[in-house]
Amino acid sequence: MKVGVIGAGFASYLYGGTFGNHKKIEITGIFDTDASRRHAWAERYGVTAHDSLERLLDSDVELVVNVTNPRAHFTTTREALIRGKHVYTEKPLAKTVRDARELVHLARDKGVHLSGAPCSLLGDTAQTLWHAIRSGVIGKVHTAVVSASEQMDSVRAMVAAATSLESDGAFRLYHERGGPPVDWPFPDESDVGCAYEHIAYPLKWLTSWFGPVTRVSSYSSLRRPTKQYLAFYGSPALRTHTTRTPDLYVSCLSLRDDVEVVMLNSVVVGMGPEFQLFGDDGSLSVEKQWNYSDVVWVNHGMGRRYVYPHVRSSAFRIGYAANYEPKMDYARGVADLIEAIGQGRPSPFSCSLEQEIHIQEVTDFIAATSVDADVMRTSFSEAPIPLPISTQPVGIGVVGCGDVAETYLKELSGAEGCYVVGAVSLTADPSRAQALLQRAELGGAEVFTSLDELLRDERVHMVLNLSSPNNHAVITKQSLEAGKHVFSEKPLACTLVDARAVEAAAQLRGLRVGVAPGSFLGDSQQAIIKAVAEGMLGQVRHVVANLNHGCIELWHPNPQPILDFGIYADVAPYALALVTKVLGSVLRVSASGEVRTPKRRAANGQELSVTTPDAVRAHLTFFSGATMELNVDSWSTDPKWYRERPSSLELRGTKRALRLTPPLAANGLVQWVDVESGKTAPFERAGQSRPAFQLALGALEMKDSIRSGALPACRLDHAVHVVDILDAIGESMVSGEAIFLHERTGVVHSSWV
Repeated sequence: MKVGVIGAGFASYLYGGTFGNHKKIEITGIFDTDASRRHAWAERYGVTAHDSLERLLDSDVELVVNVTNPRAHFTTTREALIRGKHVYTEKPLAKTVRDARELVHLARDKGVHLSGAPCSLLGDTAQTLWHAIRSGVIGKVHTAVVSASEQMDSVRAMVAAATSLESDGAFRLYHERGGPPVDWPFPDESDVGCAYEHIAYPLKWLTSWFGPVTRVSSYSSLRRPTKQYLAFYGSPALRTHTTRTPDLYVSCLSLRDDVEVVMLNSVVVGMGPEFQLFGDDGSLSVEKQWNYSDVVWVNHGMGRRYVYPHVRSSAFRIGYAANYEPKMDYARGVADLIEAIGQGRPSPFSCSLEQEIHIQEVTDFIAATSVDADVMRTSFSEAPIPLPISTQPVGIGVVGCGDVAETYLKELSGAEGCYVVGAVSLTADPSRAQALLQRAELGGAEVFTSLDELLRDERVHMVLNLSSPNNHAVITKQSLEAGKHVFSEKPLACTLVDARAVEAAAQLRGLRVGVAPGSFLGDSQQAIIKAVAEGMLGQVRHVVANLNHGCIELWHPNPQPILDFGIYADVAPYALALVTKVLGSVLRVSASGEVRTPKRRAANGQELSVTTPDAVRAHLTFFSGATMELNVDSWSTDPKWYRERPSSLELRGTKRALRLTPPLAANGLVQWVDVESGKTAPFERAGQSRPAFQLALGALEMKDSIRSGALPACRLDHAVHVVDILDAIGESMVSGEAIFLHERTGVVHSSWV
């Protein structure tokens, strides 16, 4: 759609820099009362500079974006509507409710669309927060604490830095990269007031989620009449401005859905996080509500804090241009309005005009010197709905072409909602990837020659990391930095330090990371989890896991890296993932180990050496008070020894005990067991439909979580805890001392049931 811009000031460049993110926006003209400014804007963006508003409106533009001074919003928007143009205006819609209502009536009379900023409700941060609210992750929300503030101390810090030569260089770089070639209009913003400049951001979120405001109590004050600010154009310059408009507002609002809001709005003080929601079962928080891709934190208290994965909407993923930058996409609201015009109806994803008027009224109340209003005069019935979550098939890029990759690919190839884009071998031998794809009957998939090539491919949404354990953390982190979700073979990392680094990278970008094993999603394990939850065992007091996993050298094509890493670290996650799902996190670990068979021979005759313990005994104490005996034996070179001693896992409760054989299988045998006599009895459970060993179970669930926006079952914080346990086992075997996990991580307790 052809779009014209009115106003060539500072804000117009923020819009101009993001118009290119949306292919449906075609900017054709600009008007500003200042001839030099409109010509500079026109030259930068390659459009026509009109010498009057009338000429712009007489041109072929169909939609006008109004980024004039707030005092001119009403008159400029009114003129465009009279001329039959659709309008998207910067906030506020007008300076009074009466003027805002007149614009709404005029737009309806003319049969054109009217909408306005801010559009942050359409951002990933708001949509993710909204999804978390709807999912009930913190129960019913009862209170919100928000800060719509820009603290001037940060500006003073910029001013101080501007005196250095290095800062001058950074300043020049700012303009070279597209910074507005005009001054920041701080005097205008200061006189208009931070209430009109900022309050609409949190109000649009809150009223969309919890209904209209029913009561406002507000206090305002002018704390610093004269303020210093930084001019952005030219060389760094310190300026001052004196105003009579309040610069501090403290408000309490009641919302229809029984949510109370405490809001700070200021340019002299600030607080963080900027947006917090408190519910019956925890809290949600966002550090920077202006950032469209900020992290949404879930906090259940006592150190149980994790990141809620970003929800990616289909509406603003499809059609993005290559230069998309996620911080603040000012043009996203314009793109949404164009979509609504094309559909011939108001957008269900942005504010209704009644909601815009309601936000205007609430802002007017707060902007007054002081107010205590019992009943608002305006309301609205049509609230926005969440953006549709992307239902596109998830494109998977496979990294690593070893023995396990073929099994994964065969299980993924027939799954709904995903497809294999291609694979890359880390040996720099493309023939390995080609052979893997052919064996998995994926001849149409691409053979990548490098990891970088795979990560650059826009078709790849999720990386399947099947590399060797020592490469897991590096490749996962690199994939996250490229903007990809990741599902990794176990373990997440070889050390806790690397695991925490991966976790930080995922949290920074709001991406999902899932980690094998997903066997706890199997029929047998789910039946056990349900039996424990229903109290069929009583209170689980003790767990015994015997993992007898040996002769890996007789079948694995490259066993040395796994022998070096430790068989215990390769197989223990199967038991640990299930048991921590049932009992929660581990408090204390003590372990011992020895190398019983230091020399081995692979099936191809290669001599192998073992330096990592192949006989491990670990004792774990959970925060719940339960204990676990973990025995891993991989030292015997006689296959018969393992056949006579199958791996098993027993959960012993105060009433009864259950045994799973083997614990590595998604569909293992579950039996009631008499601990004293050793006698077993059948355990009746529904469903045994899964294959015994379904390696891709977690990856399949992960792609579903990407499409639905839900938390993945194989959660990242859970995988970090498993690495923490393995790391503690290794440390205890060396030191001979007990390791307290919470002293290493600061996490007191977590539950992943």
